[in-house]
Amino acid sequence: MTNPLELSSFKAMGQLGRGGTARVEKVFAGEFNCLAALKYPIESNDEDRIDFESLARREELLLKDIRFPGIVRLLKTATSDPQYLLLELCEGPTLETVGRFDDIRVAMNFLSAIAVNLEFLRARGIIHGDLKPDNIFLPRDWQESVGRRLFYLKLSDFSLGRFEHEADTDRVGLGTVGYMAPETIVDSSVSHVSDLFALGVVAYQMLTGKHPFIEENADPVRINARVQEQEPTPLTALRSDIPSDLISIVMRLLSKNPDQRPATAWDVCLALRDAGADYPFEKALRPSHLWRESSHKDSLAAMLDVREAETRQLERITEGDNHRLRLLATVNFVRGNLRYTTTGFTLCGRVYLPRAFRRKALRRFEHATLSDQKAMIITALAGGPDNARAMGYAAAERLENVPTLLYDLLPHLLHQGTVRRISGRLAAKAELAEMHPLAARLNVQAGRLEAAERCGYQAAIALNKENQNIEALQVLDSVIDYGRLTKREFLIRHLAKTKGDILKEQGETGKAHKVYDSVIAMYFDHPTDKLLAETYKQLGDLYKLKQHSAEGLDALSMALKIYEDLNDELEISHTLNNLGNIHWVAGEHAKALSHYRQAFRIQRRLDARADMASSLSNAGTIYIVVGRYQRGIRLLQLSLNLKQEIGNRGEIARTMNNLGWVQYLQGAINEAVSNLTEALRINRSIGSQREMLNNIDSIVQILLTAGRLKEALTHLKEGLSLADSLGDKPRLGSFSKSMAAVLLRMGRIADAEQYVRKADEMISEIDDHELEIGLILEQACLKLLIGDPTQALNLTTDARTKAVQCGDQAHELDAILLLTQLSDDDTTHQRGIELAGQIQARHAATILRLNRLERLVNSGELDQARRCWLEVGPAIDKLTDDYELARLYNVAAEYMMATDNMNRAKNYLDRARQHSEACGIAAQKIRSLTLLGQIAFSERDFEISYRNYRLALSVCKEVAAKIRNAEDLTTFQSQRSIEFLVEEIRRLSEVLGQKKRGQDHSLSSQKCLKV
Repeated sequence: MTNPLELSSFKAMGQLGRGGTARVEKVFAGEFNCLAALKYPIESNDEDRIDFESLARREELLLKDIRFPGIVRLLKTATSDPQYLLLELCEGPTLETVGRFDDIRVAMNFLSAIAVNLEFLRARGIIHGDLKPDNIFLPRDWQESVGRRLFYLKLSDFSLGRFEHEADTDRVGLGTVGYMAPETIVDSSVSHVSDLFALGVVAYQMLTGKHPFIEENADPVRINARVQEQEPTPLTALRSDIPSDLISIVMRLLSKNPDQRPATAWDVCLALRDAGADYPFEKALRPSHLWRESSHKDSLAAMLDVREAETRQLERITEGDNHRLRLLATVNFVRGNLRYTTTGFTLCGRVYLPRAFRRKALRRFEHATLSDQKAMIITALAGGPDNARAMGYAAAERLENVPTLLYDLLPHLLHQGTVRRISGRLAAKAELAEMHPLAARLNVQAGRLEAAERCGYQAAIALNKENQNIEALQVLDSVIDYGRLTKREFLIRHLAKTKGDILKEQGETGKAHKVYDSVIAMYFDHPTDKLLAETYKQLGDLYKLKQHSAEGLDALSMALKIYEDLNDELEISHTLNNLGNIHWVAGEHAKALSHYRQAFRIQRRLDARADMASSLSNAGTIYIVVGRYQRGIRLLQLSLNLKQEIGNRGEIARTMNNLGWVQYLQGAINEAVSNLTEALRINRSIGSQREMLNNIDSIVQILLTAGRLKEALTHLKEGLSLADSLGDKPRLGSFSKSMAAVLLRMGRIADAEQYVRKADEMISEIDDHELEIGLILEQACLKLLIGDPTQALNLTTDARTKAVQCGDQAHELDAILLLTQLSDDDTTHQRGIELAGQIQARHAATILRLNRLERLVNSGELDQARRCWLEVGPAIDKLTDDYELARLYNVAAEYMMATDNMNRAKNYLDRARQHSEACGIAAQKIRSLTLLGQIAFSERDFEISYRNYRLALSVCKEVAAKIRNAEDLTTFQSQRSIEFLVEEIRRLSEVLGQKKRGQDHSLSSQKCLKV
């Protein structure tokens, strides 16, 4: 192999360092006319080492487009003979050579400088993968870098890194022992937060001069074990002057659980600033550092986190020129108009236009003819050439080479009277062309609030119908803000109420509530009207969503009084239905039915058949809830007949949805799914996307309860996609929770945790107690599956407490079902039986008795278990489609084993195994295989026992492979049931081995006798 120092383009200046794979020389590079670091391979007999070419190609892939002062620049790569990397020369020392920092302030500033580099890498989608003191270069004058001056530490050696979109297997090595995060050690997984773990190790060393995990024994296996299992010596034991805030930062970075570390390196910078660091990290990362050479679109997406309207504005200003975008972003960053967040740079003020931009745009206007200037003004006020042409202004067609920036500038340079006069004429044309969003904006420019209110309402309704809710809210806000500015709020009350409706539809209940309150406040000096009644009605519905029954009833009572004063009988009937709905949610079924009947009488007198159908449907559903199925089905069928006569396909689908739910309650799963699927098909055909969400939700709940997990998964994917496109946060939260439930039951722990986090994010943005309680119960199930019953018990208790506080009996019962699995408490059991009776939940009563049976068998109380079996046994044999079926069979088998009825036990276990395999329920498959192994062992059929234990352990391994959290993985693997399997497999291996050796010996003896 040729030595690159022999090339004429390099002049050797002395060795800089040497590692196991490569040597680094200081050279003068004639091609670049500068001093540089030349890294090239050295010969070695180590067959396990990674070849230099793979490392070099990885660095080239990651660094070839990087231009950031905190990253060592790659100048040139050569992967053929001779192989080398030519890198920027770093004159300062590495962090390794400096050791402990006595000055805490300097240490914090340097940590902040490293964190900024890591944040840049995260923004570019790069994971370093091998952060350590050897790979961090300090400035040459590093000892002077104390105050609020900007300096850069440089990160080097990206040979073990990867892009975040690549797989972990694309890396060419693991990393350095002692700096790898626990998740990297366990499953070779690296991420931005594993880089933060390495930063925590570096921080610990900078502050103490000691490594947190490497002691006298440098054995890699023991070091990795310490990283995974042991906490380092407390910082306070090694140094007394470290501020508590800084200690907290370091320990969070060193957390074994990736989720407990800071989310991003930028969060580390913010925390260090709060702890006393004064390094100006906000100035270190600039928009130009994220700029992409490739295209304007790529640069805009990489640098800025701006709304669609701002994106369009920037495209107009820069005319799609990538270099103009870079200049504009740089100027606005320097002026403080751009501020970095973890999603990119955001605008925090009006876009500042560089003088050169303005001069160029105005020069075109100054040199135009008078007629062209008029055309430019009209085009500017219309919002651009496309709008002007759409309104029939032919003059816009003849304008050529006009900078789009000019159209942004002109409205601010014209006299206000001119703007109003021209905007008024344009608004009339826009409204005539049914360009309602534009007409609303133009009417605001013209100062015509009544016309702006009319056009704004039409625009918002049309945009909302097309699920363009953000655009609808923008139009509404532009008119509402103008009404408030001119002190004429009452004129825009209709728009404010429409805004509240859209926000409520999106799940923004808090914002919607504030808007409705503001509408009600507008009526302080004005007489009541229908709009006020509608606002109270919507507010009542909002309270129903929040399960605040008393407040909801008060709001609806106000609406009812106004409708009665207005003598609007049809709206009175609608409000009575809404009152019934709140009583229904509160569990006051008799009151709900009373209101539905009153509404139906009014609607029958008015011959309002569509409304009659809705009231019948509501009443029928109540009868079903209280267990009077035949009466409920008859009313639902009458409702469906009315809707079919009217021909309202949407209402037909809604009633079929309700019928499907009834069939599910009666145990007719296939018929229920068939009706719900037909309702979904109808809503698809008429484009009723929100009703589709209702259908999908119902189908998923039924399939999940029936244990048809794979079918549920398919519908959930569609539901999540649709809810996301509609911006429906409540449904996103609900579907994410259901997805977590499905994946959890299938043993896909890491995927389930991801959806738990997503559901949790949605809950933090909406006010939904029911969803929150349901998610807590799923988290409890997750802890139970990984083998942490204590945490599962705590979470379930918390869920039950919240359910009781909200008066949510269904979720209280769900919590009790799980509690009676986790603990033996007669009071809780009796409360569950009582609740199951109150809400007609016969299936829940069966599960409660089964839980009781399971605990009696486990505690050896067989006499009581026999009495319990007499209650629950017949019910188990009658069940068909049910998620709990595999567990029911397993518990029944354990009871049969305890009473020495092995044949029935095996029958139940075979059914449990078949059901768990069909549904993909990992936990119950493990349980049934383990029990089958125990029976075979008791019958001295060791080979069958061994095979079942091995199958059970293989399922355990499949589940373990899908656990990302190191602590959860340790907990899961430490379960007594898994340890039992490992011990029994080892014991049976010895037994079967001895048996085989005995057979071989016997066979050998027989051969000898024959001879």
